[in-house]
Amino acid sequence: MMELIDLPLIAEEAILKEDINWRFRSFLKGKDPLKIDEIVEPIADRYTKNIDCTACGNCCKNIMISVDEAEIKKIANALNEDEILCKQKYFDSSTESEMILINAIPCHFLKDKKCTIYQSRPSACSSFPHLDKPNFTSRLFSMLDAYGVCPIVYHTFEDLKSHFNFK
Repeated sequence: MMELIDLPLIAEEAILKEDINWRFRSFLKGKDPLKIDEIVEPIADRYTKNIDCTACGNCCKNIMISVDEAEIKKIANALNEDEILCKQKYFDSSTESEMILINAIPCHFLKDKKCTIYQSRPSACSSFPHLDKPNFTSRLFSMLDAYGVCPIVYHTFEDLKSHFNFK
């Protein structure tokens, strides 16, 4: 069995399994979302308990997240910086929504695989990879994006394929 946090292998598998993962996404879209949530929850929970995100930090190196004004204020306070200067220094307006995006990959606040603003981190960070939220099948596109980045998503998705004997 592979090590749970084998980031190079997970990234490689994401490329190799791109077609099957897209087919599996279509397969899941045809299933009852409530039933899928019932299956995903214990699988994701097992990996969430066994993988220490602070030993990985790969999401912070690869995923840009949205934040709102209240979260920017909270971050500015945590950094003891002026909110306007903090916004100019670390954030950029999104052209797709009213949200603000962290303007860096990897995240400005990542140091040695740890978040330097952990207690004040945005909700998109604290709830990542969002596997505990209802309606998993409505987030399959973002799950495929995270598949090659997050060991929890990778293992959950692979176990889900096994559950359905999906080849």
